[in-house]
Amino acid sequence: MFEIEQLVNLAKRENNSKRSYLYVNPLQGKHIPVNPCHTKEMCKALAGEVAKRYSKEKLFIIGFAETATAIAAYVASFLDNAVYIENTTREKEIEGEEYLYFTESHSHATEQKIDAKWFDDYLFMVDRIVFVEDEVTTGNTICKLIAEIKSKFPKKKICYSIAAILNSMSNKRVRELYSEGIDCFFLRKISFEYKAETINAYEDKDACMQSCLEDSYNNLFNINKVVGGVNPRKTCKVDDFIMRTNHFCTYIYEKEFKNNIFDEILVVGTEEFMYPAIELAGYLQERRVCKEIRTHSTTRSPIMAFSNEEYPLHNRHKLISVYDDARVTYIYNLKKYDKVIIVTDSELTSYKGLRSLMSALEKVGNNDISVYQWSV
Repeated sequence: MFEIEQLVNLAKRENNSKRSYLYVNPLQGKHIPVNPCHTKEMCKALAGEVAKRYSKEKLFIIGFAETATAIAAYVASFLDNAVYIENTTREKEIEGEEYLYFTESHSHATEQKIDAKWFDDYLFMVDRIVFVEDEVTTGNTICKLIAEIKSKFPKKKICYSIAAILNSMSNKRVRELYSEGIDCFFLRKISFEYKAETINAYEDKDACMQSCLEDSYNNLFNINKVVGGVNPRKTCKVDDFIMRTNHFCTYIYEKEFKNNIFDEILVVGTEEFMYPAIELAGYLQERRVCKEIRTHSTTRSPIMAFSNEEYPLHNRHKLISVYDDARVTYIYNLKKYDKVIIVTDSELTSYKGLRSLMSALEKVGNNDISVYQWSV
């Protein structure tokens, strides 16, 4: 079993009066580059907790954007009885879809939604919805979504559970949720505001941060489009999602790595598009195309970076989002690798965000960069 120290580091949020700190999970594959096998082991452990409780039920797995999207996908992949998977999203609405809206009060981006267009059909096919999170503090956000589901689909008799890597809810709060018909379980429990006071030791004037908003990657590059993808921001069958992700990984392996060996490789995902990035890194690792491989993703989270050895984030590059030219995103702990693969499901209607990300990678010495777009 994982120890708390393996699952949580504290980092300082930038300009957030509601919550000055953020729990950063070094195994999650979001902020900190990680060996993909460690991410999969962590998610498999959480899936095991789900399996112990609900092996005879048909499950609908819902992951929360953006940091829990990969955790939810892996949990679903390790369960024989997970039928459907979907992620909440902060991305723009898809024309013709129907959404439920809710808020995440302490987040940097509070508005969330989930596509519920076909829930009338899907909810009849499952016994339980399992909401998957990286960390649950109060459970209020998930309760807001459950209330929306119950209001919209009052005739559906569904059970609800919350599965998280970390839980900082009080025992009283867990009992309250249980009395409301919501089961809660987790890999590790931490105290409310766990070690939050340690953040006060870091002063903003010592930050190690750069902006790439005005930068442009001037080298020629190709965007390799891989068709046959699936969008987990809409409900999809778990088996289909896994199969199409495997096809994506196989395509990139055949094109880039079948006849090439590298020392160090980095796979970068974009915002909510985390699972295919981590899965690709694991796929390449299993085929021994390099000595070391790491993966992480860009994020909307504005977090301070400091050079202090004990602090988890040592550098930060501010970027233009590949999904929206008007949005700022970030990437942390960049360094030089022999090969970098960027994977995204953005439509890439503009290259500003992509050039911004590639410029950040170039600044720390990366010259061999390939881009793959997963297209539905």
